Amino acid sequence: MNRMPPNALVLASMFWLGVVPALADCEPPLFSSWTNPENFSSVAIEVADMNLDGIPDLVNTTTVCSGTGTCTTAQIRVQLGVGDGTFSAPVLNALVDQQSRLGGLEIGDFNGDGRPDMVTSYIRSSASWIVTLIGNGSGGVTNQVTTGLNAVASLGGHGEFNGDGRLDLVLGDRVVLGNGTGGFAFHATPLPVAGPFLVKDVNLDTRLDLVRVSPTVNEVLVLLGNGNGTFTAAPAVPVGPGPLFVRCGDLDQDGPQDIVTVNGGDGTVSVALGNGDGTFATATHYPASSAPANLEVADLNGDGWRDVVVVGNQSPIVVLRNQGDGTLLAPCEHQHGAMLPSQLPIAPVIARDLNGDHKADLVFPFFNNAESRAEVHLNVGPAPPLSVPWTAGKGFLTAAPNPGHREIRFGFALEEADHVVLDVFDASGRRVARVFEGRLQAGTHEKSWSGSSAAGPVAAGVYWARLSTSKRVTSGRLVWLDR
Repeated sequence: MNRMPPNALVLASMFWLGVVPALADCEPPLFSSWTNPENFSSVAIEVADMNLDGIPDLVNTTTVCSGTGTCTTAQIRVQLGVGDGTFSAPVLNALVDQQSRLGGLEIGDFNGDGRPDMVTSYIRSSASWIVTLIGNGSGGVTNQVTTGLNAVASLGGHGEFNGDGRLDLVLGDRVVLGNGTGGFAFHATPLPVAGPFLVKDVNLDTRLDLVRVSPTVNEVLVLLGNGNGTFTAAPAVPVGPGPLFVRCGDLDQDGPQDIVTVNGGDGTVSVALGNGDGTFATATHYPASSAPANLEVADLNGDGWRDVVVVGNQSPIVVLRNQGDGTLLAPCEHQHGAMLPSQLPIAPVIARDLNGDHKADLVFPFFNNAESRAEVHLNVGPAPPLSVPWTAGKGFLTAAPNPGHREIRFGFALEEADHVVLDVFDASGRRVARVFEGRLQAGTHEKSWSGSSAAGPVAAGVYWARLSTSKRVTSGRLVWLDR
């Protein structure tokens, strides 16, 4: 079913007719901006907690090559987060092979020691190698593990694809299976199409799926994971002309992942709501930017609903606010920090809480005068709500049974590995229990609370559970009964 708000059709028609739609009644500026002074000469950038202190860090690849293709520098740089949205001077992790281009960057615990590792690929004219930099938990590395492959391709996503508990990679049109020590081997069956992919569970079967845009046919391709390292193509999802990037998120608060694309052909954003079985409703299209380049999905204005942010070439940041049901309001513009004349965002926007205020901040690289730098936009908008009501079995956080008297089980799903804090508060706002704190991998999780606190069993009454990650904070009401 195509769910289009009354104003969406009018705005889209105006846009396609060449009429620039009026901006929405926008909120005060959402962002304060600064530009990272480090020139990293790369398009691969990630945000992850490399030293396990709960503060996001900035990671990027650096390759210096001449016009003839000769490369002299190959590094992965880590800038540890200070906690206020700024970063320290980079830790330089030089790769063994300094003469190859680097293709992609993936971060995860690839050797099972609880510390994040960094994976990239060397690329030369006839072959590529996967190199895993084993993290030491402080931003540096202990050693490098290299896997030689007879292929020329960049990395295009990672996840646990074959049920053995080890992280795997996508390299071009192949899945390479992790061996648990940082090394990899090709899966025998190639993928139907090559990456890069967005790795998500779109059909709620706990198996990771692959999603990517297909700009030439104006579609999003969906490959459903079979749980053994192979994938089956689901029906393609038609979107707007020339899709550039795709993101997933639960925009309508019903549990399944929804698809969002930014389209270069007409400057629109397409939203296709997920049905929970790997299929999607007909996409709704919204005017966004005259020169879009990439996008992200995150709650940017503190109302508990995931919004869409679009960054373009020499154009302001554009935020399309979510109305809570997956429909979007007209775009609001927020100025870039640098806005240099030749600025060009060259990688997806990353939304993370960089300064610990539970708001989604933005990081994205741009290219200007032969330099690549990260532009950081700290969210100065309203804080997320204390309470986002939940419905049992749906949404980001669930609780059952509720009311409960022996045990309440909390269920939640992470789109990617993250630091998670789950607390229970009484009606006065006093924390009575920390149910869980730690880093969890992507996927579904369950944590239990037996009604205990540091002072002993809690009294019957109304309580609140709050789940905090780097991307969002969700709370809900609990009722605890007498045992």
